[in-house]
Amino acid sequence: MIIKKNHIYTVLLVLPYFFSVTGMMILGDGDKKLIPFILVSIIVSIILFKKTIIVQNLRHPFIWMLCTLCLYSIFSYYYHGASSRELRALIGITLFLLFFPNELLQKKTIRCILLTGGLFICANSLYFNVYVGIERDAGYINPIPYATASALLFIAAFSLAIENSTFKNKLINTFTTLLYLPPILLSEARGVWLALLLSISLIIFFRCVTNKPSKYQVLFFTTITAILLSASLILFKDKISQRYNHTVYEINNIKSGNYDTSIGWRLQLWKLAPEFYTQSPIIGQGHGESYNKILKEKLDNNTISHFIYYYASSHYHNQIIDKLVKSGIVGLLLLSGLLVFPLLALNHLLIYEKFIVIGATSLFFFAGLTDVPFNHPQPLILYLLLLIPICSRCKRVTND
Repeated sequence: MIIKKNHIYTVLLVLPYFFSVTGMMILGDGDKKLIPFILVSIIVSIILFKKTIIVQNLRHPFIWMLCTLCLYSIFSYYYHGASSRELRALIGITLFLLFFPNELLQKKTIRCILLTGGLFICANSLYFNVYVGIERDAGYINPIPYATASALLFIAAFSLAIENSTFKNKLINTFTTLLYLPPILLSEARGVWLALLLSISLIIFFRCVTNKPSKYQVLFFTTITAILLSASLILFKDKISQRYNHTVYEINNIKSGNYDTSIGWRLQLWKLAPEFYTQSPIIGQGHGESYNKILKEKLDNNTISHFIYYYASSHYHNQIIDKLVKSGIVGLLLLSGLLVFPLLALNHLLIYEKFIVIGATSLFFFAGLTDVPFNHPQPLILYLLLLIPICSRCKRVTND
């Protein structure tokens, strides 16, 4: 096969993966800057394989589901308005994955991608939060999607670290996992923290249930967990304590009737959502003029505050609620496919792939209870780049 003889082709084909964990995460409009790399990869794929890869990839239902979601997003965008960044991310990644040879995403490649991304993302967070001294700063990206994307990559690295492999690879994977701790913790994104803890717990539970660990493995699990927890508590004790105290403060304010807090605003948004959903339950309200007009009237009538008007104009800080309001039940069903399809493929996956799938889907589900991870291009792109090739391989690659 020509791709084995010419490594330059391999590099060009996987280039979007490396840029997605580096440039996309630290540059302004990084998701836009990813498009040229996607185009290069597609052109190389067409030159090498003609139509073979796209025909092969179209045999997988996950790709068809993604294409359907992409087409529905295009319809929503032109019919009643939708996020252009989300649409661009969906179109770009759908085209890339249609022409990408899934067997290229082997364990070695994933390990290299994660290590490269960890070095860049960790350095970026330390620069802004420690050197510049701006709390929660992730550069050009909002701290919550930045933390969500970092947590997804943390899960992938952790999944490699806990599977059976050589001692050298375990060290590399553990080191890579540690690199993603500063970006996650410095973001101070409580919803992502909780989602990550729950996801890691599910991975460990699944690992113990499906394959009873040996004494050596128990020792390794205990050691790596102790390292992660100790590093978090020692290096970021003040950040964790501060967010915990602030959470208690917000809950006490809500109990006393003051909803002008981060948690309180979310509760107000969720209470407002049913009124909009019932007006267009099938295809949703979108981001069109009629939706914004109703919001403006509520603001003028003092029915909602400026904060609620601002947040409702963007999203509802809950993936399910936001999708129901903006895209209706059709949009929610299609979005649910992004979580369900990977789980349906579990029986056909290698052990580390199962860990990644369980961790990634649970992370986005739990994080979606307080945010909209699938609306943000960075976590959405990384989620699709990881899971669709893993769940849609024609040939299982068992060698490392």
